Amino acid sequence: MDIRQMERLEAYLRNSNRFLWGVWPGNQKTVYKWLKDTMHVDFTPGNYDAVLKQLLENRDIGIEKLITNVVVPTVKEVFPENTIIHLEDCWKHKGHPPVLENLRELNLNVKVNSVEAGVDNSLIWRPFIEINTLYQHKYVEGWGELAGIWFEEIEPWLKECCH
Repeated sequence: MDIRQMERLEAYLRNSNRFLWGVWPGNQKTVYKWLKDTMHVDFTPGNYDAVLKQLLENRDIGIEKLITNVVVPTVKEVFPENTIIHLEDCWKHKGHPPVLENLRELNLNVKVNSVEAGVDNSLIWRPFIEINTLYQHKYVEGWGELAGIWFEEIEPWLKECCH
């Protein structure tokens, strides 16, 4: 990863809540437990900004390891390859996310309770898709914060570096 791309990704990470904090559903306590216990990332708990600063300044972690060891494996664990391919096709060729009916036909690989998943798995989809569940009529509102970062930065980098 070149320095310019690292700087861009760090800026995205600092400014997009769903870049890191949204890839695993749950509240702060759940996400911090997941980071420590499952992803084996060491940090002193605090607010998201303080933890993020620790992770970026830690020479053993940094942006590249956060992406390769936390974000990528989690996205691949939660979203099957055919689901990511479908979302990427929508991103690159259709210019808009799939409608809710199409999302319901796509698979997710995560098993969480209904509170953590939200209506129509809205909290699980959230890094890639924003689903409005506030009203009687549920609908896809737009792309989530991670979609552009994933399809325009992370995936091309993965194809370049890891294949």
